[in-house]
Amino acid sequence: MRTVIYTIVIYLVPLFVFSQAKLVFDRPSPFETREELRDFKIIIPFAITTKQDNVEVSVIVDDADNDSEKGKDYLIDEGTKIKLSVDNKYKGELSMTIKADNFNSEPTEAVHLTLSYEEDGKKAEVKYLVMIKNILDGGVDEPIYTEREKSIIRNLSIELFTGGNLDFLEKPKFKNIGGEFVVMANDIVGPDDRFGGFVGISTFRNFSYDSSNIVTRKQYIKLDDKPYKEGETEYIRKVYVDHKKISSTQWSYYFNPTFRVFKRKSDFFNMYYSIRVEVLRKTTVVGFDSELVSSDTSKASLGPSPVFQTGNGFVAQNVSDTRTNGFFSAGVPMILNANKKFKLYFDPNIGLAENNYTEFVQSIDKQTNRRTIVPTRIKDTKFFYLVRLRVSERFTGLNVTIGGEVRGFLPAYEPSINAYLGLRVGLDKLIGQ
Repeated sequence: MRTVIYTIVIYLVPLFVFSQAKLVFDRPSPFETREELRDFKIIIPFAITTKQDNVEVSVIVDDADNDSEKGKDYLIDEGTKIKLSVDNKYKGELSMTIKADNFNSEPTEAVHLTLSYEEDGKKAEVKYLVMIKNILDGGVDEPIYTEREKSIIRNLSIELFTGGNLDFLEKPKFKNIGGEFVVMANDIVGPDDRFGGFVGISTFRNFSYDSSNIVTRKQYIKLDDKPYKEGETEYIRKVYVDHKKISSTQWSYYFNPTFRVFKRKSDFFNMYYSIRVEVLRKTTVVGFDSELVSSDTSKASLGPSPVFQTGNGFVAQNVSDTRTNGFFSAGVPMILNANKKFKLYFDPNIGLAENNYTEFVQSIDKQTNRRTIVPTRIKDTKFFYLVRLRVSERFTGLNVTIGGEVRGFLPAYEPSINAYLGLRVGLDKLIGQ
């Protein structure tokens, strides 16, 4: 006799699905903090998932479980209804003031909190624990930082940007080393830590040709040692075009006090009001590149007393001039930090400069046909503009950086353009800060 076994599978399908609100914190419990020498506030964001139009959350302190004493160790508004709705994306904040340390040797103190709310007439509760450590609590070898000190440290950086100067006025190429060293200390003091600043040193070198200062020059070279006879003496006539070239090496020493525009600091984008105090030391070298455009032999008359050359041609004359100027400006630095993508620093400025500079004027002796460069000193005060930019990529560990500045005088002067392409090194990481 054959036995047949049947397997019956029953699928249970719920006819009703109940949605239940869930409250979650951005900072997991327990949240640890440390007393400071002054009162400070901690913010613990939270959010709730619900299908209700709004939810009211109350904060209750469980005094029976607490090791800390309200008013002495902390302050919090109990029972206050925190309303969460679609308007605020069902997000709220738990705010607590941690009182200044009174130098008692109590151990870590616990504040047990209960956040309660209702959904569909049913009460729900979520527990949260805040641990307040004594200001002297810490390991023997571990630096002891308060919450505020930790916030300040996060805003400190020591950075070196170095690479080759970019010359955009010829074929793009690197020339020498350029870059800057910057100590950033924004957002460290004052109300809401909005005051700070940065200090730095930068160096650039740029090169250019002055197309408006081209001189055509002739040279005559006798083919024999006999005295000149008009119409009979044979000579070589050479025509040169001299191109004025300018190279400059610039060292900038600057200090920028800053004040954050927005009350709350952002991890993504911050804007500041700034005063820039700068000393600029610039060395300019002016010379000429000579181009032979024609050469022929002739006996044509050159007048009664022509000047002949030795045949060596013109030897380029370089003139060097160094000037130190002061620049004072107001700016609006902006820092955008796209995590693991790039970091951008953009700083437009306008201000006044004590402008000491040298005009290089070419002079040609008509008798000898020799050329000299006559420097003329000029000193005045002018309005100027300065736009600085620095972008570092964050995709690789190299932190490839392009940086530079555009600087010019107003109302209308040819600007100085300086740029470099190189790497960023966070020196605070190298020295273990």
